Amino acid sequence: MPLTVDVLIAGCGPAWLCLAAPLASFPEITTMIVAPQNGPLEKGQADCVNVRSVEMFQAISLAGKVKREACLVNQTTFWKPNPANRDHIAPVGTGQDVAGDQSMMPHTMVSQARIHQLFLDVSKKCPSRLEPHQGLRVVDIEVDPSTEDYRVTVMPERVKQDGSPGDTVIGTGTHGSFRNAQLSTGHACRPYRTARGSRRPWPPLP
Repeated sequence: MPLTVDVLIAGCGPAWLCLAAPLASFPEITTMIVAPQNGPLEKGQADCVNVRSVEMFQAISLAGKVKREACLVNQTTFWKPNPANRDHIAPVGTGQDVAGDQSMMPHTMVSQARIHQLFLDVSKKCPSRLEPHQGLRVVDIEVDPSTEDYRVTVMPERVKQDGSPGDTVIGTGTHGSFRNAQLSTGHACRPYRTARGSRRPWPPLP
């Protein structure tokens, strides 16, 4: 595991994997993923994929594969209590699921675990051969505002198979030109923000 990286992604959710996939195309950018799980997602928690997400998949050449594998949602059916039997419901009409002028991509249903695996496959096949470091969760971060690139020191903790903490691993990371690091603890380390065209330093994290 590298001690210094440009981008550290803590977590293997769909948002972070979607970030990792295009970053993996740039071997000059050192990217690392850590996740507390001991393996990839096996069961999905949300299987509907919005049209905007499918549009985004085009950037990493996944849109076609997702559309081929997914169930396309074309119509929405509306229901109400059945007047003849109030213990039952009856359909009252159907409508187009996605407005014709909203997107050229369809609303799809595909397993979230499958989407995760597609992201992982893309990252693994990219020039940097990016794969997650499983069994590590971030327990502490420290931002050094005295350095030009706002160096971030991250402390990940190894998670045992039963979920209890294991050995602690120390790592450091810088975000350089990205100047953005989002950690699974929910803290955003954004040293600069834009306000009326100017760049001002963010206050240090508590």
